[in-house]
Amino acid sequence: MKYKNHDIIRSELDDLRKKKNIISGTIPNRIKDSEEEAAVEWWTSHQCFNNVENWDRLVELDTYYPNIQLIPTSIGTNIFVICSFCGEEKNVTDYDDW
Repeated sequence: MKYKNHDIIRSELDDLRKKKNIISGTIPNRIKDSEEEAAVEWWTSHQCFNNVENWDRLVELDTYYPNIQLIPTSIGTNIFVICSFCGEEKNVTDYDDW
């Protein structure tokens, strides 16, 4: 398997940080700015995201996004951002309108 140069991966990770669309870049749902900001902050500071060597095995897929889990409830939808490497998750749901 051919690996990308780590400098290229770092550049692509920096591009993702600048886009600030961790959730809305992967799902078609309407997402609040506060939820998107929380997702970007958590994912781009997460240890697994910042470990360039982790991306050697996923780079063929061209995805640097985490897993997103939506859990509908009777009054809204919970949004979880989940690391595909370690399984750690962050609930980024904004409950202000609930």
